[in-house]
Amino acid sequence: MNIWQEYKNRISNEMQIDLQLFADIANKEDLNIYLVGGAVRDIIIGRTVADADIMVDGDATVFVKVIIKYTGGKLLIHDSFFTAVLFLPSGRKYDFTSCRKEYYLYPGALPITSPGSIQDDLYRRDFTINAMAMKLSGNNHGDVIDYFNGLDDIQNKVIRILHDSSFISDPTRIFRAVRFESKLGFTINNHTIELAKDAISKRIVDKVSGERIFNEIKQICNNKFTEQVIKRIKSINLLPSINDNWHTPILVNINKIEKLISENNVISPQLLRLTWLISSVNSKKDINEISNRLKISRFIKKHLISSDEIYNCLAKVNEDNSLGGIDVAFKSLSSDTILFLSLMLDNDKREVINDYLLIISNFKPLINGDNLIIEGIHPGNEMHCIINKLRYAQLNGLINDYSQAIELIHLLKSGT
Repeated sequence: MNIWQEYKNRISNEMQIDLQLFADIANKEDLNIYLVGGAVRDIIIGRTVADADIMVDGDATVFVKVIIKYTGGKLLIHDSFFTAVLFLPSGRKYDFTSCRKEYYLYPGALPITSPGSIQDDLYRRDFTINAMAMKLSGNNHGDVIDYFNGLDDIQNKVIRILHDSSFISDPTRIFRAVRFESKLGFTINNHTIELAKDAISKRIVDKVSGERIFNEIKQICNNKFTEQVIKRIKSINLLPSINDNWHTPILVNINKIEKLISENNVISPQLLRLTWLISSVNSKKDINEISNRLKISRFIKKHLISSDEIYNCLAKVNEDNSLGGIDVAFKSLSSDTILFLSLMLDNDKREVINDYLLIISNFKPLINGDNLIIEGIHPGNEMHCIINKLRYAQLNGLINDYSQAIELIHLLKSGT
């Protein structure tokens, strides 16, 4: 199969010029180079290609050093992986790899690589749909190399691993299977599902670093969640493989989350999906354990909320749904997390929360700490308590100017 015309339709003009130059240089150096992996898959499917990975049937590092003589730019070499990254002056980046084969010392380890053939290189990839190459150099440019029936699987919209030990060698491929099912609208085939379940039941995911797992989870959260994807996550016990207390959320239907995102009210769709995904854990203790396991940053962690915390916040809102009451319940939460919690409330309370988010984005306290010190209130618990009461009163319209705030401070100091 030749996809040269499709290639020209799916790759930007700037990228085509770069790749043609690489091909011309390869021809002069008597080398064969190939577009490989996801770019080939996307061209065949009809998706626009954003990144191009290039496989060299020879020494990739030496080849990229030759390219730099023509183009300038910078080179980053990873000798142990037989890869080189080219940073062009234009800002575009290309990953080059020598044809290689790999093996794993133990499940979850990074691979040990050695020189190999084109077939070896394609065999080490995750799924058949990503294990194809398109020739860039020579007379047969545009020809697709497909040893593992990736073309058939694309036509049938199937995600299938290349060999039965694939998930054992690299358990992150389980997460990737779910991601591609979501991203492409394909379906993981039954044999691949059973192998994923088997790997999870053997606690193979435990052997993978938290950073690698969390990177895959973030990639999953970059794509729209559908009920099919959530059912898949549940059916293979993906979340409990990370923490026994982490299960598929049930508090809010995922369609409500995606509707919220589609309305453009959300700062970070990825983070909102993650917040929803983790909301099924019972307590802050569970969140801390998951955060430690996955090496989640403090910034992201502060957006996460457990089911116990959710019920506590909602109880406070149901008790006092004034603007000040909502502030007491939600003050420590991000706007996206507040929008997520609002999905569990009736429409009237949701409207109040929308008003609250609009007001709080421009909120300026009538009184600050310096003003309180002048009034004889020193930093500590008393100041903190008075600031909170002033904020509550201001949000609820009980005080509207500086003099009213000072009057309230005097009342609070006197205990009346």
